[in-house]
Amino acid sequence: NLGGTKRDFAEGDFASVLDNIAASAEVNSLVAKAATQMATVLRARTKSGKPVTKVIIIPNLRLRTKDDGSLVVSVAKNATEKAGAFDPKTNTIYLDEETGLNEHVIMHEAAHAFLSHKLGGNSELKKTINQIVTAMKRIPDFVNSEFDYSNIEEFLAEFISNAGFRKQLQEAILSPQAPDQRSIYERAIEAIKAALTSG
Repeated sequence: NLGGTKRDFAEGDFASVLDNIAASAEVNSLVAKAATQMATVLRARTKSGKPVTKVIIIPNLRLRTKDDGSLVVSVAKNATEKAGAFDPKTNTIYLDEETGLNEHVIMHEAAHAFLSHKLGGNSELKKTINQIVTAMKRIPDFVNSEFDYSNIEEFLAEFISNAGFRKQLQEAILSPQAPDQRSIYERAIEAIKAALTSG
């Protein structure tokens, strides 16, 4: 529960938010390791003179996309309610004061920031995730899913942040004819580990 510390990082370096999650006794080892690694990447960017990733907490968060692709807080009819969002144009994470201050939303948006900064040109990761997504589309549990598995960033962000999604991937039964009999979960873990440790 991060509610008691939400004001401490409202206008600060987002890496401190990830430190808070990594240090929590309630998160599993994958989330803790991912949070630590993402915080390291964000701090390295700052030390190299690049802008700090900011986090802004707003009550009743509503955002709309401007013509240049950036996000703006808005009460206009075309604005969308959000628990959280990452704006790569301004390197800012927005979190709703009530629905955004939880491990899932924070880690999901942190993953988007991390991917935007570190993995934009990682064609090998994209190739691997595309192969994983292709394999998932052959598994009945995922055929009619509403989740957009074709979006690589969303797949990785959900994998890092959503324990239920990871459990679903662990339990998915592959076809005996599948050329790669490793589970979807195992393949995703290997891809993410490779990305996290790449230069």
